[in-house]
Amino acid sequence: MTDKMLKEWQEAVGDLTEVKDDGFVITLEFTTIWGVEVPRMTKDLIKKFKGMVGKRIGVLRTDIPGKEILVREIKRKKNRGGCNL
Repeated sequence: MTDKMLKEWQEAVGDLTEVKDDGFVITLEFTTIWGVEVPRMTKDLIKKFKGMVGKRIGVLRTDIPGKEILVREIKRKKNRGGCNL
């Protein structure tokens, strides 16, 4: 797996499988066998990511002071057959 630092205004989307913290960067691993790194901006950021393991998320890095890392959960839709998309 190749890890890379998320650049400003770049977004990573996928099913989050693991979160690693080395104190300076947080490595997020996704089910598609890839990962990205984001700078650890606050102590609460690692807790937020760990709480989202197993969910489909989007992570956007910005240059907005106080909102450098934006995280969103992507809700899965059910089709008529009851399968999750």
